[in-house]
Amino acid sequence: MPTPSNKKRLQRTCAVFCLVLVTACSNVGPHNVKTAVTAPAVDKHTGFNAMNARINKTIDKAMIRPAAKQEGSVIPKFIRDGFGNLLNNLYEPWTVVNEVLQLNFKGAAHSTKRFVVNTSMGIGGLFDTAAKNGLERHREDFGQTLAVWGVKPGSYLVIPFLGPSNMRDTFGFVVDVAADPVSIFSWRRGKPLEVAGRTFLNAVEFRTANYNIITEYIDRPDSYAHLKLFYEQTRAYQIRNGLLAPDAVDDLFEGDDLDCYPADEALEDDVICEE
Repeated sequence: MPTPSNKKRLQRTCAVFCLVLVTACSNVGPHNVKTAVTAPAVDKHTGFNAMNARINKTIDKAMIRPAAKQEGSVIPKFIRDGFGNLLNNLYEPWTVVNEVLQLNFKGAAHSTKRFVVNTSMGIGGLFDTAAKNGLERHREDFGQTLAVWGVKPGSYLVIPFLGPSNMRDTFGFVVDVAADPVSIFSWRRGKPLEVAGRTFLNAVEFRTANYNIITEYIDRPDSYAHLKLFYEQTRAYQIRNGLLAPDAVDDLFEGDDLDCYPADEALEDDVICEE
């Protein structure tokens, strides 16, 4: 287990590296969300990614899916909503940090107000009181920050347990875990398992919120391609805060031979190929 001094050294090294990285990208940034880089990543490691995709499919069926399904069917909705609100509120300070790094000071002020309102009036974040008062949630991570600064996605990656990603977002995820104020607090208390547990709970929460569509994609014979596209479209939407992303893939397999499916493979709303 890292000593306190090693943890501080790691955090400082990470901060310096991030500063150098952002400075190196200064010739193309800072950008706003309208010019952020959301182009699809090139799949240069298909064999490695396909192997990890199979591992993740097994993990999903054995662990994530049962947990998400149970949460969605057994636990009452108000408890699920409260739990999701709490996780989102714990992440809010890191959203503020990323909005500042994106030079989005208006967004940072907005998210700060959300955190203060939900922490105080929302009983520590169990209730999203801020949203009820017109302060909608804007989740920002370091991968999005790098995209706003013009960093390209790099190679497409499938990470064991975590799923689809790319070089930029994988590095961003590491920074998210290492630099998130709540994670730092857990490390300083000497409880790194809290960080891992929170990551797992976030994965279950995301899986629950997108249960039907992700289940359909994973269960397809061509799930690898669909999950890649789902990830890239989701990230483009997140990076540009819902604005049109002209450099991203906009239509599901437009012009591809996956526009229709054999009758024995088609799911609901799929187009069945003519014989």
